Amino acid sequence: MGIIRFFLDHGFDIDRNNGQFSAQCLYRLVLMPHRQLIDATKLLITPAARGIYFSQEESGNPLSFLVAENQYQRLCEHDFHLANIQEATYQIYMALKKNKPYHGINSYEDAHNKQILKVLSERPKEKKIFYDVILRNNCFARCYYEKLYFVYDGGVLIATPNVEFWTDDHIPDAQMTDVSALFLPIRGASIESIEFGCNSVEWKMSIFTQPITRIHFSNNEVLTFSDSFGEVPDETATAYFYLGQHELKQDDQPHVDMWWK
Repeated sequence: MGIIRFFLDHGFDIDRNNGQFSAQCLYRLVLMPHRQLIDATKLLITPAARGIYFSQEESGNPLSFLVAENQYQRLCEHDFHLANIQEATYQIYMALKKNKPYHGINSYEDAHNKQILKVLSERPKEKKIFYDVILRNNCFARCYYEKLYFVYDGGVLIATPNVEFWTDDHIPDAQMTDVSALFLPIRGASIESIEFGCNSVEWKMSIFTQPITRIHFSNNEVLTFSDSFGEVPDETATAYFYLGQHELKQDDQPHVDMWWK
């Protein structure tokens, strides 16, 4: 980060060539394997390069490269720690595209030691916020289609229907519903650690990776997220959560980010 700031402080112009300098730098930073990817992106991203970031051209496009690398980490390497850092970086690009502030977007790690005050959900259109999928041999309870927001003092941990996580220092301007009643055991508790793992599910000659994220709290509660892809019809597949200590069967041992310990 010091090197980037040095060049910026000494005249390196990320807006030059319609933002081409910015795009070239960001492209080469995509493979950065830690949360400094987020900080570097905030320094180097520029509205001048919108035509590059959001074009259909993949060659030299840092956003396209980031999306591809994120999918590789999730589906092949099963490194959900890095994938979530890349997801936070992706959200910076999306904020720029929508002319929204992005300097408060950060890694899920920033929720460490934060006390959960309430939980909100974006209000879905013509659908229930939570629902159950009941099959002959299985049942997925508390599925959700919209983002969940775990609010703490000074920010929010965001959970998506793709089991992705990042933090922000403000709640987006959207219609929200308070769903704290479903999360009473963790209200007032602090996040102590987050761990990742996955299931591999074979269905009709395809293999689906189901991410598993467990959030451990100071009162010994555990909040687990996963998804049902590969086990239910495509139109009903989405994420679900449960509170409690019971275990999910896993093919892979959870990847634990030791920063949390």
